[in-house]
Amino acid sequence: MIIEKHEIQIDQITSGKVNIFTFYRNRKQIDDHFLRLQEPSLTANYFFHFHFDAESLHLLQKEFPGVYPYNGSETIHDWTEKMKAELQHQIQTGKWNKRVHIGNRILDVAFTWCDEDIVE
Repeated sequence: MIIEKHEIQIDQITSGKVNIFTFYRNRKQIDDHFLRLQEPSLTANYFFHFHFDAESLHLLQKEFPGVYPYNGSETIHDWTEKMKAELQHQIQTGKWNKRVHIGNRILDVAFTWCDEDIVE
């Protein structure tokens, strides 16, 4: 068995509308298949399909009850900020880190919260 490390560095989580969260590193959207929780929508008008939507949040809620789709019990802004903070906390505490078996390889997938690197 070959053990490899795969690190996904994140420094920002944004939300452009309800139930949509996107992950960034150095102001660029992260395009990594380990951020995909479901098959991409064939009708979505997104350049990248690696974002979380209501279905993704529902899937995450099964393992992480602190993450859930918007349910109207609080303002959209308050809920969005709470979800961004919870997602960041999960990344910072290593809750998303996994060991994955792919063929004869073992991949240690680590999600890392980083400070933004400003590249000019």
